[in-house]
Amino acid sequence: MRPELLKRALESLLASDFVFWTAIVLDDCPKQTAREIALSFGDQRIVYRPNESRLGGAANIDLAFTPNPFFGGEFATILEDDNRFHESHLSIAVKAMRRCSANVLHGSTEIWQETEGGSQNLHYHPFAVWWGDNERLVDPLEVAARALLTYAVSNAALVWRLNGVNLQVGADCTDQWIQETIRGLLIEEPFLFLPTPTVYVSWPVSPSQRAGGGRLLNARYQALYMAIASRFGDRVFEEAAKLALRHGYADAFNHAIIRSLRVGRFTQIDWTRQNLILVGKSIILRGISLLDPQYRPGLPARWFTPDAQPEHTNLISDTSAGDIA
Repeated sequence: MRPELLKRALESLLASDFVFWTAIVLDDCPKQTAREIALSFGDQRIVYRPNESRLGGAANIDLAFTPNPFFGGEFATILEDDNRFHESHLSIAVKAMRRCSANVLHGSTEIWQETEGGSQNLHYHPFAVWWGDNERLVDPLEVAARALLTYAVSNAALVWRLNGVNLQVGADCTDQWIQETIRGLLIEEPFLFLPTPTVYVSWPVSPSQRAGGGRLLNARYQALYMAIASRFGDRVFEEAAKLALRHGYADAFNHAIIRSLRVGRFTQIDWTRQNLILVGKSIILRGISLLDPQYRPGLPARWFTPDAQPEHTNLISDTSAGDIA
């Protein structure tokens, strides 16, 4: 099924009203199943590049976010094989970024559910729900607060300025969901959000199964949440509490307090009463296995320093991405 999805993704790119692009197809399959599809279009703008060895899903996506261009270009974006672009996506993004001199843009996504009979439009625009119906700048604190409740950003909706920002997480993080969240935290300055959906994201499951609150409490998420708490301090929980009450993510907020070991300093949200209540520390921590102190999911050690002052840091390493001239 993946080759057919790749064909659909590239067809959406070829239909773009912005023609000055180069697409690098990063094939992580040892059998090079994407080669025939990529070359079948006969378009020199589509460059096929198989990986020398299998990287895995997370590392292959991260390769696309390397900060230096493969073939020149001013901006970069990522088109995963199961997603599609609206024909105006690239032109709108490039015009907006040049107009605002932004280093990062986050578009709005529209969710489609893949079924055996094809794709079904769920008419769900998650980022417009969170960030509103107007073009605006989104602050890093908002992204961090959202990361405590659900996924922070979408890889598919990001467009970034090459040589202007580094969104590569690094090899230490092999979990795609955590990697995507960390990527949102690497954006150190407010980024531009465009509310009109121009990126069509495919989900193999319903939004209710993907939304926050259902993730397992484990060391990886706990490490991430503790890092967010260390970097942004109490204010990120205050912001997350407001978002949780507004969007119905009370359970996710409760889990975030536990995962970040903020129990005793913060309240939990009572889902049924929709207000803030104090919950005893001994009750919350009963049966919870604490963080492996050696686990660091691609984040700098200083984020884990107790009572660290909030800071903005450029993390991790180097390399490159798919380019827009």
